[in-house]
Amino acid sequence: MNTLRFSEQSPATPDAQLLLGELSAILTSVTGNNGQRHFLPNTMSEPGSYFVVAYRHQLPAACGSLQRRDADTAELKRIYTRPNKTGDGSQLLQHLEGVARQNGYLRLVCETRTINTAAVAFYLKNHYHRIENYGPYQGRSEAICFEKML
Repeated sequence: MNTLRFSEQSPATPDAQLLLGELSAILTSVTGNNGQRHFLPNTMSEPGSYFVVAYRHQLPAACGSLQRRDADTAELKRIYTRPNKTGDGSQLLQHLEGVARQNGYLRLVCETRTINTAAVAFYLKNHYHRIENYGPYQGRSEAICFEKML
């Protein structure tokens, strides 16, 4: 397995914008929604938040973030790996889980759309468990939420 190189950076950098744009386009084609509504890039500079771009052979390959929900919980946001990169998603998720532990988080939560079966399968494969929809996703039947205790 080729290892990704992780670089913490602003979601406003050109590489981050490239990957986030690709993610939005894919989400729009799969779910009909670009998924940007609940991601606030300016919050990535707040304590306990984190945005990363992963590189393979000097080229941007993946991105993701942690957004602080409370002292014990962070939310995974804008998780994306370029297609056909077997193992990149798991490497990215392991990296974000490690950063979350280093920041003292005990739990990660995330949301995706039920129609996004690839994302649902990915979280289940990585030992995330379905939970009641939280926060802005409460009462939204198109949403499905997960958690993992760290």
